[in-house]
Parts: sequence; C-alpha cells; structure tokens
Amino acid sequence: WTPTWTSKNGTEFRKVTGSTWSTITNDAELLAAWDEVGTSETTVTVATGELYILDLGNGGAFALVEITDVVETANDNNDYVQFRYKKQNL
Repeated sequence: WTPTWTSKNGTEFRKVTGSTWSTITNDAELLAAWDEVGTSETTVTVATGELYILDLGNGGAFALVEITDVVETANDNNDYVQFRYKKQNL
C-alpha cells in the first residue's frame, strides 16, 4: 500500500515547505503560501508531518491539510492516513 491521494474532482495539491500549521492562520496567509510553493499536482504520496494546500476547485476555496499520521499494516488492508485541516470561509 502506498499512501497516495489522487484528485477525482479537480482538486490540486501543493506541498508546503516554507510555512507551518501554526503560521498559516488566515485566508491571506493561506493564499500567499499557495503562491509560494509552485507547481500543483493531482496525485501526491503523503507522509506524517507533511503540509499541503489544496485548491478545492469549487469557486476558489482553498484548504490547509496537515498529515498527522500514516499507518501501514501488513496484509489486512487496515492502512489509513490521519489528517487535520483548515478550510477557507467563503
């Protein structure tokens, strides 16, 4: 199992490298971080501690997602990804 997220609805992912969960506290900071990180992807392989900004593709809404845990189990299909998120209030 590979902990991969793939967009099925046009959502775009950008991995954040220059900011943290606690430093992005409002819409302006979220959009500035989006602009700073460059290329968008529609498929990403996630790992614990990584931070992503998502363009949700529904009228300009963005969300910040922090991967809090990736659990891989052997041969029982109980693998999962835990995350927390902040979404713009449009």
